[in-house]
Amino acid sequence: MIDKAYADALIARRETFRRVTRTRKTLFTTLVTSHGVAANKHRQAVVDAAVTMDALFVRTPRPY
Repeated sequence: MIDKAYADALIARRETFRRVTRTRKTLFTTLVTSHGVAANKHRQAVVDAAVTMDALFVRTPRPY
């Protein structure tokens, strides 16, 4: 769950990155989490995407 303080910290990090790199490109805030992120107004305002461990480690059957 993202509270107001953490949302403000994420915005500050994004703006610091924008200022230091002088990028004019679109920046996307993506969280990599083990169990996902609860949806609330702060997550919707700040986070563009969330990736869970299930998406990173897909179990595939062995070919033999």
